[in-house]
Parts: sequence; C-alpha cells; structure tokens
Amino acid sequence: MGFALSGQNITATRTMGYGVIAKLLHWSMAVLILISLCAIEFKDLFPKGALRHAVVAWHFQMGLCVLLLIGVRIAWRIRNPAPPILPSLSKIQSLMAKMAHAVLYAMMLILPVLGILARQSRGDDVEFLGHVLPAFLDEDSGLPYALKIKSIHTYLGDVLMWLIAMHVLVAIFHHMVLRDNTLRRMLP
Repeated sequence: MGFALSGQNITATRTMGYGVIAKLLHWSMAVLILISLCAIEFKDLFPKGALRHAVVAWHFQMGLCVLLLIGVRIAWRIRNPAPPILPSLSKIQSLMAKMAHAVLYAMMLILPVLGILARQSRGDDVEFLGHVLPAFLDEDSGLPYALKIKSIHTYLGDVLMWLIAMHVLVAIFHHMVLRDNTLRRMLP
C-alpha cells in the first residue's frame, strides 16, 4: 500500500483505501467498544464483589476512551474524507451508508455521555484513569432521572450491538456479493 504525506498527516492514496490514522482509529475504537460491551454483557457471570466491580469498571473506562477518541475521529474524518468505493454505489446506497455511519458516530458519542450522566445522577463519581471527572449532575438534581437515563443507556447499548452486527454483515456483503472495495479500504 502506498502512502503520501499530506502536511504532517499520513494518508493513503485515494485509490488504496483509508489511511493509517483512520484505520488505527477505526480498529482501536472497535476493540474498545467490543471490550466495553462484553464487560457489561458478561458481568453477571462473576460473583458480586471486587471482580464484578472491576469488570464494570472496565466497561466505564472503555466507554470513556471511546468518548475521548470519537472527537479525534470526527475531526480526522472531516479533514480526511473517505476514499471512494469502487465500483461506485448507487445514490440510495451511498445515502444509506452515510446515514448508517452518522448513526454509529452519534452512538459513540451519546452512549458514553449517558453512562456518565447515569452514574452521576446516582451520586457516584466518574473516574477516568484515576481522575474524577467534573459533575454535570448531582444526586439531588439527577436522582429523579437516574433510572430513565440508565434505561436509555442500556437500550441504546443494545441498539449499538445490532448496528455493529449490521455494519459487519454489510461490509461482508459488499466484499462477497457486490465485490467492491468497501471492506478492503478499512482492512489493516
């Protein structure tokens, strides 16, 4: 794969696929999201106590990492548009792809924010790598909303799992059936 320097940014040539930075952000965030979802989905396999608490803490830490990286990823994507899909998609397919990516990006932003608000609405501190984050809600003002916020967070987490599954299946469909470069553009 050939690379060209664009200022200080390393980007792939337009015909080759996404650049190193875009791929690194994509796959890093995929791993963080997978760890976060697995941690919360499988926490009940662990007995109540320190180990389960550690598993839940991993869920929070991975979610906060996603929140930190989504801003970087959006900024990178604005400055470095997606390489073309070859052969080109129809206008409706292109619109659907853009909408699906917008929803995924929104979920990567909304879910961690709701997770922060859910914890803070119960009066719990939110720590990221040993540092307590500023409180947006205190227990007094947030408690009436705590259950609703957590329910929305949980529901959207389930939706995200389905969206990820669809994202993977669509990428495989593009590769195996449509035989375009959708998947190859993002492979490491």
